[in-house]
Amino acid sequence: AAGAMNGALPEKADARLDPDALALASRVYAREAASKAAAEGQRWVIGAGGIAATELRTFEESLGAPAINGMQAGLVEDMDRLARKLYQEYET
Repeated sequence: AAGAMNGALPEKADARLDPDALALASRVYAREAASKAAAEGQRWVIGAGGIAATELRTFEESLGAPAINGMQAGLVEDMDRLARKLYQEYET
């Protein structure tokens, strides 16, 4: 997204999205990737018995789970804005 903003996308990059839409898509995906990575990490470590129940909160904090969950704020708004941009782009 930063490359699109300053006109420095790699040659093979898909340039169908304008910089704002690319930034929106990047934020939506980054939230999803962080959330899934933390959740799957927790799932596997807890499922394998690698953490005691008494240490669960400390473990979640060490993964940044509270911060990742906090970063989900604005997700639906970004998704709605991206959808509007995509419909504009492909309807014309």
